[in-house]
Amino acid sequence: MRLSFGVVAQFKLVGYELDSEGKEDSELRVISLKLLGLNHFTSYPDLLVHRIMVLQRRCQYGNGEDYFAKNWNEYKNGFGNIKKEFWLGNDKIHSLTNQGQYSTRFDMRNENRTSAFAVYENFWIGNEESKYRIHLSEYSGTAGDSLSTHSGGLFYTADQPNLPSGKDGKTMRSGGWWLNMMPSSSFNGLNLLGTDRIDSKDGISWKTFGGYDNSLATETICLSVRKSKTDSLPTHVKMM
Repeated sequence: MRLSFGVVAQFKLVGYELDSEGKEDSELRVISLKLLGLNHFTSYPDLLVHRIMVLQRRCQYGNGEDYFAKNWNEYKNGFGNIKKEFWLGNDKIHSLTNQGQYSTRFDMRNENRTSAFAVYENFWIGNEESKYRIHLSEYSGTAGDSLSTHSGGLFYTADQPNLPSGKDGKTMRSGGWWLNMMPSSSFNGLNLLGTDRIDSKDGISWKTFGGYDNSLATETICLSVRKSKTDSLPTHVKMM
């Protein structure tokens, strides 16, 4: 099933539920959520404890190495195949993360099948007017922290290069991502696994897990609720 976009979009495989033993539930549910900034879109049920939403997935599905080298509007609305590789969409990520308190988890695996993860207990992004500015804090995990220095950064694409003052655009990477003066991660870079283009900052990278010597094989970004939208809204909800 391909993603269909617009004000209403189908996301039957975006989310999955974990049972009491932490195993993935094969039964996928669909519900219409009214999100801030959107009318509604079909997604996973209200995000309660033990439920997560997948925001992004990369893997080895035979897509071109530059499959994530999309423009601003594609990252805004989302793209890809939800059974394989996709990006949920910045508008939807903004709407989700501004209706409650959320943590995010970055899972990754290298070509040797070694896995690692990074969790940020607080995560949200601003709206399009703010260039989807990223806010995150409180790292934990096994991959090392390669994203905290990006906090406060604007989202970058080739057609909207929202670069920090003094940053040379010629050194920027392929694929949309939040940038700072010294980028140390990019989950949306080129898929260079199996190529001889080592030591390339253009690849799928997490500096504290493998550096830039090779491109990561698989990775996923997930969102989980810390405080549901039925509770009092967090202080960041009205922030851009």
